[in-house]
Amino acid sequence: MKNVHYVLMLLLFTPLIGFSAVNVEAPSLQHEVATSQWLNDLSVDEFLALSPRDIQEKTGKKVKLADRIALRLTQRQLKKNKSLDFGAAYEDASGNFSIGGFLLGFFFGLIGVLIALLFGRNAVRSSLIGLLCFVIVWLILILGVF
Repeated sequence: MKNVHYVLMLLLFTPLIGFSAVNVEAPSLQHEVATSQWLNDLSVDEFLALSPRDIQEKTGKKVKLADRIALRLTQRQLKKNKSLDFGAAYEDASGNFSIGGFLLGFFFGLIGVLIALLFGRNAVRSSLIGLLCFVIVWLILILGVF
């Protein structure tokens, strides 16, 4: 009986071996430098008229949803204050997602948010998102059961 279990487990996990290999390629730094120089050469009015499709055509990479939202938030801030540095505004709008902060908020709740205060601004934001996800999952489970 044990042999049957071993054979079944072997057959179950064998197809996964083919997907475990990963191709490793060095990132192209020249493309990144050219992209950042292109963004630095824009005026404020050109940046306000910029669309995600324009960025996708210039960089050759697909623009993610988070980057689209950050672009729109940055453009909105620049419309309010034309003298604002749009490089700094874009960094503030995009923010960095902290997986550690998210996990703290998701698994430890309010205590996790308080712990995330020690890690910085991005960790607090991510822990609040984690807490919100936990509450949503909890509500779905409670409402689904009853």
